[in-house]
Amino acid sequence: MLQLRVTQKHSLLSCMPLVSTATLCIQKCTGLNELKLKCCLFVIAIQIQEGWSRSLDVNLLASGYDDPANRNGGSGIYGGRVGRLAAAMPFTKTEQLLISQVLKKTNRVSEDSADTTPRNSTSTNFSTEEIKPSSFKSDRVFFSDYLAPYTTRLLETNKTHTQICDRGLCCEFDVDTEDVTTDPETAVYRLAVFNGIRPFFGGRTGGIQVCAVISCNNASLSSCGQAIITTKGLATFKSISIQMNSNRVNSVHTATTLLNTVLPLDADSYELSSRNITAELTHVHLHTNRSVHNLWTFGIYTREYDLDGLPFTVATEQTIN
Repeated sequence: MLQLRVTQKHSLLSCMPLVSTATLCIQKCTGLNELKLKCCLFVIAIQIQEGWSRSLDVNLLASGYDDPANRNGGSGIYGGRVGRLAAAMPFTKTEQLLISQVLKKTNRVSEDSADTTPRNSTSTNFSTEEIKPSSFKSDRVFFSDYLAPYTTRLLETNKTHTQICDRGLCCEFDVDTEDVTTDPETAVYRLAVFNGIRPFFGGRTGGIQVCAVISCNNASLSSCGQAIITTKGLATFKSISIQMNSNRVNSVHTATTLLNTVLPLDADSYELSSRNITAELTHVHLHTNRSVHNLWTFGIYTREYDLDGLPFTVATEQTIN
């Protein structure tokens, strides 16, 4: 068993970039009452780091340079399918040392059966009960996801079984929630599907496939991808199951999950599996293992590298909703 340290102040440990953030619609958060910042639904740093590590079942050390005002930050130590061992997503410039014991993997099997419960994970929680408007400050700036070309549908009933398709990709959703409502004081959720090419920071583009449940401040698509205003209630999901058949070959399928703590779900609260149907068709299934509270994002996020560099997909009349 190894003991590893990651510092948040400088990138002493680095890895090849897994994905970067879209250069669209930036808004800065300066106080709790103004907490309406645009927030990536799918590509927040530790969200991508954990999803990639778990999907490939590899240990990952990621140290993001701590400069939240310039969209940099988010570090963690991840143990593959074990999940997040230590992580930090600071909202102000800070110094922090992450320390964790990491199990050595041999042929995708951990050599030590010691307790691997995620620990030392830290976050900024936007609970109004814990943080006072006068004390909460954030320098962090996020890029928002470009959702206009997505095919989406409002989640309007407590139990939903439906299939949604976008440009040849069909996603099957089974969602059971306790308290879906149209109350304006409660967050709204959408089922979102996308099969195409998205823009990334610096003018780059990349191929993705997405099947996800996403949170919104109201019924409009433009309100999705904003951090939910803290006075609004969030639904409790009894169970979520998402399935898709991907025809992408040069790809990586990951789970994209995010809570209102700006941390992913714990590793044991969901399961992602995939199996090859043919040489060019893969069935991917993501489902929760228990009830989930305070959810922002839950879905399958596939990177298709053969489409990188092509013009990004724009909205059509069919996808503007």
